[in-house]
Amino acid sequence: KPRILSTYADLSNIERNYALDVMRFNLLWSQGYTGEGMVIGVVDSGIDDAHEMLRDKIISGYNFSNDGNPTDDIADYHYHGTSVSALICGNYIDYRRYGVAPNAKVVVAKCMNAAGKGSLEAITNAINYCVDNNVDIINCSVGSLSNSDNMEKAVRNAVAKGIPVVVASGNDGNGDYGAIREVSYPAAYDDSICVGAIDKEFNVTAFSNSNEFVDFVAPGTQILTAYPNNNQYALVEGTSFAAPLISGALALLKEKFIKDFQRYPNEAE
Repeated sequence: KPRILSTYADLSNIERNYALDVMRFNLLWSQGYTGEGMVIGVVDSGIDDAHEMLRDKIISGYNFSNDGNPTDDIADYHYHGTSVSALICGNYIDYRRYGVAPNAKVVVAKCMNAAGKGSLEAITNAINYCVDNNVDIINCSVGSLSNSDNMEKAVRNAVAKGIPVVVASGNDGNGDYGAIREVSYPAAYDDSICVGAIDKEFNVTAFSNSNEFVDFVAPGTQILTAYPNNNQYALVEGTSFAAPLISGALALLKEKFIKDFQRYPNEAE
């Protein structure tokens, strides 16, 4: 599973997120692309909307999890969704970027409880909710070794409507975690964009699932991001944190495409 390596009370003694430099997002930032107008559906454990990285980000939200709270309670009682969301669109802090697309917004589709657990039905409902709310991209840093026809249909429907579904490949690699089968869903669907993790030396990490479904890799170790409660921060690792870097990249690229061609990518010329 994804791991927290360390937590920090603030940013005073932390360097910037190296992954943003490695992926050379500055090439798009320097042209003025920051995710403006883009909405990302975050299928995860909710969000700490009071965090300085994530204030004023939410378009809408719904709680599909089994945490026993009301459907409008999208608070993150775990940490995962907050950390993922900040990587996608974390605000500028002290004139530095910490999220890939800092001007993007999010639709919060909460499907995991305080223990970071969810169900196939909850993930499916969360994906459908994002589609119904007209997001531009869906990030699913969640998954299961079990498959679901309904979940696959939800992903297929999203992609048919021009909404890329970016999914973490999973952390069941034959390294630290020792699982036998390195296939996770919805990452393994033909229609999803499956993202594995690399380290600072550009090697595939031991924990990252490796299979024929992986489409991209991105940094997934020692990733600096937001941590819930009182504006804390954390260094984390896992394919969960590689996927939002790709989601953020797609937000920048889609923004650029719309500006360059005056249409959406899924529309005919």
